[in-house]
Amino acid sequence: MPAPTDCASTCPLCQRPNACGAGAKTGRCWCFDATVPTTLLARVPAAQRGTACICKDCITAFLEQAASGTRPLPGSPIY
Repeated sequence: MPAPTDCASTCPLCQRPNACGAGAKTGRCWCFDATVPTTLLARVPAAQRGTACICKDCITAFLEQAASGTRPLPGSPIY
């Protein structure tokens, strides 16, 4: 997994852009209204908790896997 480049704009799980809007003029982010399971939040490295949004793709993948009862593959960002 590559090292994060910009904590605020990079998903702490997959290292891809997270589309965070908190730094935008509105000061609002899509994640303010999102429900993120605590078990997924627990996978965020301690140094990035409360400072970086988990991206929609990681949240969606986690919720789909939880609903289907499957486990993520080892090496998956949400493993």
